Amino acid sequence: MMWDELSQASLDEIVAWANDQPWCRAMADCQQDVGWHAEGDVWTHTKMVCAQLPKLAEWSALTPHEQMALVFTALFHDSAKPLTSQVDPATGRVTSPKHAIKGEHLARSALRDLGCDLGAREEIARMVRFHGRPAFLLERSNPSSEVVSLSWSVSNKLLYLFALADTRGRNTAEMGRPEENLHYWKMLAEEHDCFDKPYRFGNDHARFQFFRQKEPNLHYVPHEDYRCTVTMMSGLPGSGKDTWLATNRGDLPVVSLDDMRDELGVEATDNQGQVAQLARKVDPIV
Repeated sequence: MMWDELSQASLDEIVAWANDQPWCRAMADCQQDVGWHAEGDVWTHTKMVCAQLPKLAEWSALTPHEQMALVFTALFHDSAKPLTSQVDPATGRVTSPKHAIKGEHLARSALRDLGCDLGAREEIARMVRFHGRPAFLLERSNPSSEVVSLSWSVSNKLLYLFALADTRGRNTAEMGRPEENLHYWKMLAEEHDCFDKPYRFGNDHARFQFFRQKEPNLHYVPHEDYRCTVTMMSGLPGSGKDTWLATNRGDLPVVSLDDMRDELGVEATDNQGQVAQLARKVDPIV
């Protein structure tokens, strides 16, 4: 089945389809740490998570798109554990470092092959990458920054709901991070009004500064009084930047890195330090 068919299929049909996929067979052969996953292999856990989704109190109120995003997040959230799992020789415990990051890439590739549209593909891939964040909220030095920053990458609502299903879809001998911890994620996101939408910054500069700083401040709103508006073009060589500028912004001055490279005799593959320094000195306002 391709994406158009899968997006119309039932949960049981999707799980049955996934059962024959190579990344699924790898999960079935991958055992997990018995303390965190007494149910056994990764695919068994994945099926348990999928089964928990329709049991969520909020499930029936979700849109078909939201339900589909959660289903495929469940399918891929631990798909990279076969690539990352290792046994600690001292303790015998199994860990899977960076499995969420590798899972993001695996999910993106698999969804692309299925013909999944770009929006849905990136939403699911990001959900896979960040699926474990709510469980660790209380261990973060700045929990507010955590929920605010992620609200611009994923839906905090869907992330929270998936975390519930992920927690419930296992048999654990140890529960170091109980389900109650997940509710703090929802409460904090609601407090900052970013549970079901991106956090609203005071202005664009405040948003820029928040993501740029190592210790961001949610309450700082920079004064905006700019002397110009800049249109920045970014793209591969030959992608049409100059053509677009000539067609749409022909009356504006241009700071062209290509022209500067020609002037300095610097190739695009050379060190660009000189080019960047020259560009910073140019005042396009004439």
